[in-house]
Amino acid sequence: QERLWKDAVAQQKEMSEILDQHQVEQMTEKEEGDGMDVDEPFEQEIQSSIQTFQISISRIETMLQNTLGLIKESDKIRSDIYFAYRRDHQFRGLMDTKNPKKLVATFMDLMNEDD
Repeated sequence: QERLWKDAVAQQKEMSEILDQHQVEQMTEKEEGDGMDVDEPFEQEIQSSIQTFQISISRIETMLQNTLGLIKESDKIRSDIYFAYRRDHQFRGLMDTKNPKKLVATFMDLMNEDD
């Protein structure tokens, strides 16, 4: 059991030395790469701008698809209404067109009713 404790303490020392060495390496990399750290905020800003741009493009695309759908629906409804109008409101001629006196009298009666 004592031997296991000694092994555990030795492993702990090794791990702490490795950790210390890694921290020292990171510190030296930061000191050497100060110029690179300056670019990092710009990269983050660029990535943020790209993401915002992609979101805007997606919203515009969705709105255009919705608009196109509404235009197609409008064209269909307009076509249906036009054909219904043409079918239901056809001019079939006037009654009594063979009797012009009666036709004039009918128009005169209609004019007098409006007054």
